Amino acid sequence: MLLFLIASLTTAAPVTQWDFDQGTPGDWAPNAFLANVGVAEGVLHAEGTDWDPFLLNRAVEFPATPWQVVKIRMRASAAGRAELFWSGSLEGENGGLSQSKSVSFQVPGDNEWHALSVYPFWHREGTIRQLRFDLYDSAAFDIDWIRVEDWASDRAPIETAGTLDVSQWQTMEDGSMRLAPPLKIDTTLIPWAALTVDAVSGAAASLLWATDQSQGLQEERLELRPGKHPVNVELQGMPGWEGHLVALGLRLPKEPVATVTDVDLRESPGGPADLLPVYVGAENALNRAGKTWTMLATLQNVGGAVARNIVVRLEGVGRTPTNPGGKLRIASSPGQGECPPLSFGAMHEFRWTVETKHPGKNPFHLDAFVETRSALSFGGAVFVEPALSLPKADYVPPPQPVPTVMDVAIYYFPGWESAAKWDPIRRTAPGRKPLLGYYDEGNPEVVDWQIKWAVENGVSCFLVDWYWVGGAQHLTHWFEAYRQARYRDQLKVAIMWANHNPPNTHTREDWRAVTRHWIEHYFSLPAYYRIEGKPAIFLWDPSNLRRDLGSSEEVRAALEESRELARAAGYEGIYFATLFGHETPARAKQLADEGYDGMTNYHEWGRGEAQAENPKKFRFNDVVSTVESVWAEKEGYRGALDYFPVADTGWDARPWHGNKSLVIHGRNAENFTELLRKLRAFAEEHEKNLVVLGPANEWGEGSYVEPCTEFGFDMMEAIRRAFASVPEAQWPQNFGPADVGLGPYDLPEPPDTYAWTFDTDAGGWAAMMGIDDFGVRDGALEFTTTTADPALTIALRNVDAATVQQMVLRVSVSGVPEGKTSGQLFWTTGRGATSEAASTPFAIAANGEMQTCRIPLAAHPRWRGQITSLRLDLSNTRNAHIRIGNICLE
Repeated sequence: MLLFLIASLTTAAPVTQWDFDQGTPGDWAPNAFLANVGVAEGVLHAEGTDWDPFLLNRAVEFPATPWQVVKIRMRASAAGRAELFWSGSLEGENGGLSQSKSVSFQVPGDNEWHALSVYPFWHREGTIRQLRFDLYDSAAFDIDWIRVEDWASDRAPIETAGTLDVSQWQTMEDGSMRLAPPLKIDTTLIPWAALTVDAVSGAAASLLWATDQSQGLQEERLELRPGKHPVNVELQGMPGWEGHLVALGLRLPKEPVATVTDVDLRESPGGPADLLPVYVGAENALNRAGKTWTMLATLQNVGGAVARNIVVRLEGVGRTPTNPGGKLRIASSPGQGECPPLSFGAMHEFRWTVETKHPGKNPFHLDAFVETRSALSFGGAVFVEPALSLPKADYVPPPQPVPTVMDVAIYYFPGWESAAKWDPIRRTAPGRKPLLGYYDEGNPEVVDWQIKWAVENGVSCFLVDWYWVGGAQHLTHWFEAYRQARYRDQLKVAIMWANHNPPNTHTREDWRAVTRHWIEHYFSLPAYYRIEGKPAIFLWDPSNLRRDLGSSEEVRAALEESRELARAAGYEGIYFATLFGHETPARAKQLADEGYDGMTNYHEWGRGEAQAENPKKFRFNDVVSTVESVWAEKEGYRGALDYFPVADTGWDARPWHGNKSLVIHGRNAENFTELLRKLRAFAEEHEKNLVVLGPANEWGEGSYVEPCTEFGFDMMEAIRRAFASVPEAQWPQNFGPADVGLGPYDLPEPPDTYAWTFDTDAGGWAAMMGIDDFGVRDGALEFTTTTADPALTIALRNVDAATVQQMVLRVSVSGVPEGKTSGQLFWTTGRGATSEAASTPFAIAANGEMQTCRIPLAAHPRWRGQITSLRLDLSNTRNAHIRIGNICLE
């Protein structure tokens, strides 16, 4: 049960309210996207009919405090997320309103009355002079009343740090939020919050806070584990952690799952040493019965005390129905004493060589001890594949394509050409390791394996993410390897132009240039994908093109000019499909009027997010159960556009974005197969020849079906189960490189080093984004920036922050107006993600001369522990030419 010993909510003092008893909306004016607006019997009724329906009230004026709550009694015909906006001004862009002054909240869709509570923490406004209540499309709403109440301003704030008495915390109306009494504590005195949590089961939670300098309620997501564990949250360095802390709280699931015994505001992490199993399982995919393979355990200390004398033991356990012969045999174990002491956040990898004669699920148990004290007891199972005897091959065996009932396209992200790119996966989610290893997708042999597995499992076409900004390109290595691949012409390909372009980079002349580039370099590929006989181009964001060209008329002229250029080159034209910009019937019609042919999406999550208790974490089953209604809705308003429905492949971007990421959990072969079968049925009902799948290999974002340690071939085989047009007896056997004596294809991990020169190669540094013409020339690492946010990255090993005082960088910046340009150094520790909190800015002179930049690190509160990666942003302008002579941590 959840036990807080929390005081019941004190009586809230009214501030202002609206009851609609006068028979009109009163001060709440509806916009044009709300229909059938009226008041009857004291209830305001409205229906959302387009993408942004809202009620605006500009006739309010009351003092703002941190301890006010907005309560809304309402009901809705469909679930969704509403938003409350506020402002202390009536002037400025968007009439004084902005996204930073808003909070979203879940509205149930059961047509039952609910009193919803919204905690805006709008105190920095001083006075509230307008409110806007945003609803959502395709739902009917009844609103009984709206009230603003004050729940705590009459209580004297606590002004001392230390352990807060949780018995004085209040449970708020929705049952999921607990708030401490009013506070007034200097944030510089409390870099950390240390909680002691005893959880019955794993659950998601959040630490909440507000300061007198921050706008709104801040949130840091927590993952609770079964049992009693310390939970440490580093607050120093976080955006908005300044001034005085005025509120602190927790958001926990409404279903009671945990006991919180301490909330300690302190100078350092708290609690005893505590080992977190980051990953325990097979290190690689397709482990065969009768052969030896590797088990991996990655453990991290998340407690405040140093973990010393760590001993870890692995053993196979018992017999199971699928493994009647018994347990795993441990052939070799980590050496005793090999693990160094682990301070807070530090990790260590342990490996065992194991084998079993029996395929199927093989259970195991892991025990870990710190100073002879039991610190971890973990049970699980690994799946062992049946033995397979295949002849050794000299190259990737020829594909045996499986025909399908319709074309099945899948997105492909070409972002995996260096060890540095793989580091977040290796460090935080090793279960995602591809069957190909941490590969270089610029290797044609790697691409031939991808082609083989795709066509043998029912995938017809890769829609490849493609980048072009004013003629500058990056991440073209996959296409270059595809051109050289032996089996190239067996897999169709098409460009998905990810035009995340900055403003003013789509011009008519550039549009002509990109069209000529497509015609000369891509459309001539024998397997370039065609729709209605025309080479297909998928465009990420049509609004960026409309913004830069100035009007829909100009867009239509540009698309038609592209088609004319293609026809002049001997093609039937160009088929343009867009991924976004069609969220309502009006927008879909606008795209058709501009000359687009089709519409689709990059992801399609159905209504899973809208119906989730926590919008940042919901089940893949919720996607499966709700997505058909979204397909049907889009099919209903597509108008003259073709609509290609999307089946999603998941989302969990914690390797890139940490705990702030949205997580869709619970994906498995069974529910993915169900989703694909629904996709086929929908496509057949609506006579569609093409369906689209979410990304094949967005390993960092958690959207992947390519064979990997976690799933083996399960996700790929789900595709052919759903779409194959021939019986299973005619399907080829799936196998990996090691089964025919090929591979591995892993990129080598970078060596342990604190210094880099660039006489021969990039030394492990890689272009992350916004960079073109990256390479080593004349003893320097050179590149040109294509956006105002260019970045390099590198993975590190065994770099102890305590031994590093600064980074010394020799660099020149030219090609932009002379003056100061800004740079920024980011770093990660342990398995954390890149964040603004763990970064420091620095200035560079844009004068074309080689200069020395010294970036101080030792005094930064987040520069501590084991540094696992660096990201270096150089120049905040496009078209800057950068030369780096050397980099040193010293």
